[in-house]
Amino acid sequence: MKTRQSGFNLIELLIAIVILALLATIAIPSFQSFIRNTRLANVRSELAENAKNLERYYTQKGTFVGFTTDPGSLVQNPYFTISFDPKSAPNPSDSGFVLKATPIDRKSEPCSIYMSDSGIFWAAIDENDDRKNNEVCPGYEEPYPTERKK
Repeated sequence: MKTRQSGFNLIELLIAIVILALLATIAIPSFQSFIRNTRLANVRSELAENAKNLERYYTQKGTFVGFTTDPGSLVQNPYFTISFDPKSAPNPSDSGFVLKATPIDRKSEPCSIYMSDSGIFWAAIDENDDRKNNEVCPGYEEPYPTERKK
């Protein structure tokens, strides 16, 4: 009497591996895009929080000078370094500012994100970066334009 062996044959295993590979090729880039978009949303939120803190400071002191010397004056992000420099504004004045979020890992995120005192967000590749200045930041659609209109 022959006993029937149970299990998978080679063809069934290969088909299962192919299906898993196809699912992985779709899921992994989608997951990476989701993670990147989440990080960008978080840094925009933290830039807005810092802008609120800057406005509060300006209301109390009447100037932005001395803001960054206060301990813990800027809310930070684990993937971006957030900085403030009143001289970084296109038209520097004591009443305006631009916040800048510089990515810590330039390979996964090539662009810095900026927020002006009027609440406008934009992304750009830094001048001191080794890429061309006219290169567009990937993945930045409205309402966060890739270029700042002059």
